[in-house]
Parts: sequence; structure tokens; C-alpha cells
Amino acid sequence: MCSTGASERYYADLSLKRRLSTPEGKKAYVRSLFATIADRYDLITVVLSYGLDWRWKLRLVDLVHPDANARSLDLATGTGDIAFLLRRGCAHVIGLDVTQRMVELARAKGSGRLPGRRHDDPPIRRRPVRRRDDRLWAQKCSRADRGPR
Repeated sequence: MCSTGASERYYADLSLKRRLSTPEGKKAYVRSLFATIADRYDLITVVLSYGLDWRWKLRLVDLVHPDANARSLDLATGTGDIAFLLRRGCAHVIGLDVTQRMVELARAKGSGRLPGRRHDDPPIRRRPVRRRDDRLWAQKCSRADRGPR
């Protein structure tokens, strides 16, 4: 007899709540989640966005409008889609992600052309790049595709 009742869901919910109750637990959960889906991430993104993900990615890069001398840092680069689009107009792009598998997939997708790095601690706190006049653009600006106001 197999039971998949409410009590099992309740225990799973408690376990997740406990895991997400600390900053370390949240970090571990996010890394684990993205490591689990990394190989299917691009497909999942296309399916969940009904194929419109490229529209907002292209719009974001168009809004950023990188020039030939620009240096860009793509935070949470995932499999590198935005970093590669930025690379078309930028001299130097670095993709950062906390999930090693995502960085590996980005490198493979770009045949090693993208310097990608895994970072265990968010770069916002540690500044892994030198501060000069460089403009840093972070991806995940979901407002980019909301259209004119």
C-alpha cells in the first residue's frame, strides 16, 4: 500500500522550511536546485517563457547598449545567454554564478570564449573586480521587458 497523503507533504514542507530558515541553508538550497536543473535549464526557460525569453534578453542588452571598451559583469550568468549577447558589443565580459555546472555549461556553449567563474560568496559583498569607471550591469532586470510606461 502506497500513501501519498497530506501528512507526507506536511513533513516535506517542514523540512524545506527548516532548511530555508538560515542564510546558509538558503544558499545550499539554491545551489542544489540549480545544480539539479542545470542540464535542462535552457529548455526549462524556453518552455516556461513560451519561447519569449530571448525577447527580454535581447531587450536588456539593447537597453544596456555596451560600447566596445565596456567591461561587463553578468551576475547569476546561468548558462551564459546574456553574457554572450553582451560579448557582441563589449570588449570584456565575465559571467559569475554560484553553480559550477552552470559555469561549465556556459563555457561549453561558448567554446571557452567566455571567462566564467563560480563564486561561493556573492560578489556584491566582496567585489571580485576592480572598481574604476567600469559600468557593471546585472542581469535579471525583469523590468526590461515591461515595455513603455
